[in-house]
Amino acid sequence: WLGIVDLDFRYVNRVGGELGLGYLDPVYFGVFGATEGAVNEAYYISTARLQGWSSEPLHWGYFVCLSSCMTLLLMSISKDIRKNRTLGGLLLYIIIYSYFLHSSSVNISIVAMVMILVSYRFFHHRVASDSRKALFLLTLAVIGPGFVIPFILSTIPGIELLFIQDEVLGEGSNWKNKIEWLSVDNLYARFLPQFSANLTASHNSILTYYLNMGYILTLPLLIFFYNLFLITVKADNLYLCAATIVFVVTHTILIDSSLIYPSFVLWFLLIYYISKKLLDDKSKRFKCDDTIGHSKNNVLKMP
Repeated sequence: WLGIVDLDFRYVNRVGGELGLGYLDPVYFGVFGATEGAVNEAYYISTARLQGWSSEPLHWGYFVCLSSCMTLLLMSISKDIRKNRTLGGLLLYIIIYSYFLHSSSVNISIVAMVMILVSYRFFHHRVASDSRKALFLLTLAVIGPGFVIPFILSTIPGIELLFIQDEVLGEGSNWKNKIEWLSVDNLYARFLPQFSANLTASHNSILTYYLNMGYILTLPLLIFFYNLFLITVKADNLYLCAATIVFVVTHTILIDSSLIYPSFVLWFLLIYYISKKLLDDKSKRFKCDDTIGHSKNNVLKMP
């Protein structure tokens, strides 16, 4: 697309998504992957959007974000500085790669991940309680985008027009089917389940659950994420914390339906196992330090 290297390619049929959009049929470059068939002119570096095994770049972004999550998890358990530098380079590559997906949802999700991590990094030194740290992360990653931001937006008159006229992200009318929840009366006062409502909030699984289940049945989900953040902050590992943030944001904002994917369970178990491993290592280290300290005291007290 940039005229740098000539590669053999062929067109393949688009799988999934809206029918009749033949111009989006991917261009397949073999081992080098695939792109959409049309160049996206809205970006500084104009290329066709990268694709993978999915029907569109947004869903390919799911795998890209989870690749960064795996990289961070490997960095959390690695004690080799050189390996971590290599993994850090791979993480940078993933971030650069994500730009060429040309997906607003991926860009918003990555910005959210970075902002949450920076905020936590600034905050966690000032709070001693692990429970407060976990609550802070829960507020930033789950409660904020799931409740606070939507509730604030719903109180702004004519906010729908601002989204539909969007020129910053180039989405425009694409927002129309994603912001229908703004027309809900008393958005912030849904306590009981609304099984007949069948409302959705695109790219916001927490808000979608709340719209249909109310506060009562959404609470277990919030407790789950709180406990996940709690075990993460107890392990006291920045890479693990970053991986957990990526995991949560990817499954609640990027691809909102992924909360019911088998991959969600597998990734949760992986993060939980690594958190427990780091906690066990931390406990052993403290016990060892404590034993050494007592030994020194006993030696000093000997006549």
